[in-house]
Amino acid sequence: MFLVIILCGCSKETNLYVPTNEVTNEENNKEVLSYAEKTLGITIDKNHDWVLSRKYQVTVKADAPMEDIRLVCILSDDPYLSSAQLLASASASNDAEITVEYRAPLAQQLLHAACVNDKGEMQTVAFVPGDGKVSFTKERTVTIERNKVVRRAKRSADEETVVVDDDLLYIPWNRPDYPELQQEALLFVPKKFPEGQTSNRPQVEALNNHSLQTDWIGGQVTMTYLGGRMDNTTTHIGYRIYPIDDPENVQTYIINDRYDASSDDPLKNYMVDEGKRPTNYSSQKVALVWRDHTGNLKNALPPDMKIDFFVVVDGKDMSSDSLRVTVYSVNGRTYLSCEDSNNDTFNDKMFYIEEGIIAAPVAPDVKPAPLTPLFWTYAWEDSELGDFDMNDCVIRVCENADDASKLDITLLAVGAKRDLKVYFAANDVDVFGGELHDVLGIARGQMTNTNQKDVNPVTVTVAKPAGFDFQTNAFKLQTKRFENEMAGYENEYTFVMLPTKGQDPHAIVIPGNWAWPKERVAITQAYPKFSQWAKDVTDMNAQDWYLYPAEKKVMSIE
Repeated sequence: MFLVIILCGCSKETNLYVPTNEVTNEENNKEVLSYAEKTLGITIDKNHDWVLSRKYQVTVKADAPMEDIRLVCILSDDPYLSSAQLLASASASNDAEITVEYRAPLAQQLLHAACVNDKGEMQTVAFVPGDGKVSFTKERTVTIERNKVVRRAKRSADEETVVVDDDLLYIPWNRPDYPELQQEALLFVPKKFPEGQTSNRPQVEALNNHSLQTDWIGGQVTMTYLGGRMDNTTTHIGYRIYPIDDPENVQTYIINDRYDASSDDPLKNYMVDEGKRPTNYSSQKVALVWRDHTGNLKNALPPDMKIDFFVVVDGKDMSSDSLRVTVYSVNGRTYLSCEDSNNDTFNDKMFYIEEGIIAAPVAPDVKPAPLTPLFWTYAWEDSELGDFDMNDCVIRVCENADDASKLDITLLAVGAKRDLKVYFAANDVDVFGGELHDVLGIARGQMTNTNQKDVNPVTVTVAKPAGFDFQTNAFKLQTKRFENEMAGYENEYTFVMLPTKGQDPHAIVIPGNWAWPKERVAITQAYPKFSQWAKDVTDMNAQDWYLYPAEKKVMSIE
């Protein structure tokens, strides 16, 4: 789940509270910030804006190989995982180019675009937030030269030339490190497991893909070793290759990187003896091979060939366990990773597959989980001199699943003794139509759902205001001053607004079904990594602080 934060400091003299007939005061804002730092025990980055999401645009070409496409969607995760949520969608038709605007958490490094047809079937491709374009297939005109004989295959107006040397089996290459490819591959099988997981197996099982397929032209396929577990010298990749329409006509190869340029038989560079223990894939990339009907070894693969990968560990074929290897796409590039033990990291060895003229990975024969709109959680302090437990008011919001012009808004908790109301910032409409204690059916001044579930949450469905934005123009909390706080004020009500840069954290907005701190538990205690991020807004390792609550210090209600 994904969480984005909007924090706001509150003062009678700042633009966090906006009281009637009162003037903002920079000096008072500094005093409030100083109070927050003392209460939280941290020094807050003066450039902090407390924003954990960013708005993007991407142009999606609805060219997935499926009929009757009706939607393109931007998803928070792989839809074959239950955690995938809908960030944005737009109507589409086959081959249309649709520009979609979406908002995503800064901590989210990988998103998915999807084409959906009338039957609800879906095909997806991964991409990185900020990418300008996403496509599901690669159309091109290819000129292929084989032994100086040229055949031309037209697929679009664009043209490129691919030269294929039938005698080339390995391409010796003093490979420099490619940290961008290594990092990209690890987005699917990260070294640090996703929240709530003890391995990378859930996403691998959900994808359940260990195959590639050559397209209608065929051609060369090369694999570049990217790295993996240190001193891993006895794990290698094997593959079985066969025509799609003739699966019995199978050839099996196990890749060995002990390249011998002087060898008369390039097949000797492929390990076929289970007793051999090959070395690391060290400084070269390897081309996959196939023997044609004459028995000649070719690295220009025929069209419409299926390639099933498997793992060899200590000379033992592990193909009986298909979930030892996974093939996946990230940002339009294809990778292969494997698991050679039992810890299910699936990054023991990683390869970049240079597709050339190969089709995308074979789509898994499973249905994705139903998509749900992304939740956002909003939590407030009701006073400038608060305890920063962020539970004086907690609401959860998402677009209505049947009508995106409406919002489903749930009042989860009230940890304040003051009278409270929630308003839309865009049009000043009272969201729940009354004081929040009254909405929950509890006595005014009573705190509820801050240490345990006391009452059921209340949900309303309301029209989304024009100009509404989950991050920057969402809600404001109206609070009522106590009598002893009225000195110097003409208006007994004031508003807690969303923050701007340089202010203190008094309200938070998080994309996701967030667990809020219990009563009198400061956010720095409930979420220890919050301090790290508050001290340095540029610390990318702390932008996911909201995923790591301290045990027994938070509350949540489904």
